[in-house]
Amino acid sequence: MFTVCESCEGKGYFLLKGLVNSNIKIDCSACNGKGGFGIPDRKSICPECNGTGQGYVVVIDIDTTYECPCDTCSGTGLVDTTK
Repeated sequence: MFTVCESCEGKGYFLLKGLVNSNIKIDCSACNGKGGFGIPDRKSICPECNGTGQGYVVVIDIDTTYECPCDTCSGTGLVDTTK
């Protein structure tokens, strides 16, 4: 199980305003750029579902819903950073 980094809110980085309308991406020092804790090497928290693994919700009828897994991470909450 992993925990989302509160410092960077799971993004793994901060954007600092640079000169001439550019942003500088700085890795979060709290989570070493991974976006959370307990995350294996070469993985990071899925930016689409923010690590929940949950995608969209399908409403079948008033009493029945089905939560689909996130398409980006296939429901794992983690993505491969080597791609």
